[in-house]
Amino acid sequence: MNTDIPSIIPGTADREKIINVMKYSDTVAIYKPTALKDLHELTKKFTNIIRVDFAGIPGKERVITGDEALNDIHEYLSIILLWR
Repeated sequence: MNTDIPSIIPGTADREKIINVMKYSDTVAIYKPTALKDLHELTKKFTNIIRVDFAGIPGKERVITGDEALNDIHEYLSIILLWR
């Protein structure tokens, strides 16, 4: 039986709430990540990172993996996916 705890978090939420949710989550999806500062610090306990820009828009959707996924986030409809 899988006991992983998934969470979906808006990047516009209070930083302390985001930190607390991420502390207890095994997988996390952050939408509106452009609102967050210092994503490297927030995500350091996660081993896998993917960012999807223009999520769901055919022909524009782009997937970035690894540490590069945390850099230069300014695109429309970006989502960060993290898991341990």
